[in-house]
Amino acid sequence: MTTTQANLKISEQIWLASGPDKNLSVEDQVQRAWQLLTDFQNWQQWQPNILSTSRTDSDDPGRGSTVLVVSGKSSNPSNKNWKISYWEPPQRIDFIVRSTNMRVAYSLRLEPESATATLALLLELEIELKGIRKLLKPIYLWCYRRKSAQLLNAFAHYWSGSAG
Repeated sequence: MTTTQANLKISEQIWLASGPDKNLSVEDQVQRAWQLLTDFQNWQQWQPNILSTSRTDSDDPGRGSTVLVVSGKSSNPSNKNWKISYWEPPQRIDFIVRSTNMRVAYSLRLEPESATATLALLLELEIELKGIRKLLKPIYLWCYRRKSAQLLNAFAHYWSGSAG
């Protein structure tokens, strides 16, 4: 039996500091973090490598909504549609991004810890490689682990400087 695809799974987490407003309850921290995560027009302020974003539909965001993400270098940008596959405000949002030889599923979850009044952001990725890309599985695993850590650190930095 020949496999035509290779799957990778990556899971990363970061604890978010209380941000600029130290008096926010953990519930308010969740709401603020959700607002920043779903402010699609401003993703380029915290996501490395993103040049611009725009919603491709006019309804309220939710399952089935699509965000056009332009990333890469301005001299050679890449356009990808990020489709929301799961929407559970203010806790979780999932996206599916497809291209010819791969599919990436992103899951961003906010997990509050009421006892310590802290908030964690979890990122889970599932990457399906097809064709020739499946031969490069170790390289993709290394790259996406690195990108995952960069993404979480960039959001934590953005979070800590954002005033509610």
